[in-house]
Amino acid sequence: MTPASPPPATSATACSSTSTSSCTRRSRRDPHGEDLPDHRRQQRPGPGVRHRRPGRRPHRRRHRPQRHRRDGVHRPGLEGTFEETPLADLRAQFDVNVFGAAATVQAVLPFMRERRRGHILAVTSMGGLATFPGVSAYCGSKYALEGILEALGKEVAGFNIHVTAIEPGSFRTDWAGRSMIRTPRSIPDYDEVFEPIRAARQTASGNQLGNPAKAAAALLRILDEANPPAHLVLGSDALRLVRAGRETVQSDLDTWEDLTLSTDYTPDDAP
Repeated sequence: MTPASPPPATSATACSSTSTSSCTRRSRRDPHGEDLPDHRRQQRPGPGVRHRRPGRRPHRRRHRPQRHRRDGVHRPGLEGTFEETPLADLRAQFDVNVFGAAATVQAVLPFMRERRRGHILAVTSMGGLATFPGVSAYCGSKYALEGILEALGKEVAGFNIHVTAIEPGSFRTDWAGRSMIRTPRSIPDYDEVFEPIRAARQTASGNQLGNPAKAAAALLRILDEANPPAHLVLGSDALRLVRAGRETVQSDLDTWEDLTLSTDYTPDDAP
């Protein structure tokens, strides 16, 4: 049998051992196919290594600590007085309730606009139309989302896109249970106003009036409406509390109407 002929000579030489020092580098070529001279050959950096100038320290990615999260997960509910709530927790609350929802809406809008139809339903809370002590950060995030959705609805109405903010009251979900972040207490001055609220919320968890299945049915109902609402309040408790909050605002408007109107320019004002 004729022995196999040796492979044709190439610009690379096989390693004679496992040591990389015994390997001859493969010749590099420029874009025109010419072998590059030795002084222009550069060793290709390994994974994760960046080119750097001689004498300079290698680049290292700066470590950035993660934003404050309990259990490593952002939660939709945050309970605590405003003064006792760390700013990191406040930012995390807005990350979930505002920026998370905003990113989702921005992702679907181009497709709805192209089709010239669509319906965006975003769950806010009765806490986006009325406020309660002890959940100031939560209410703040829901008010922010309410403002975005209401303004958005006016921007996309011409594209036949509807936007509905869903404002549920207390439903039998886990919102007030393990899904709730409870800020540790540190200021005794708030004990009288806050401790009864925290205790009542923990006692009511699992016994709320709202039925999640009926809430889902209500959402399906408005999907078939030609003119769906911009706001849909769900639950008798939500309706009562939102109406009370609106009446308080209306009372302030009526009581301070003269002072409100006094800030406009009048013909007697100097130019």
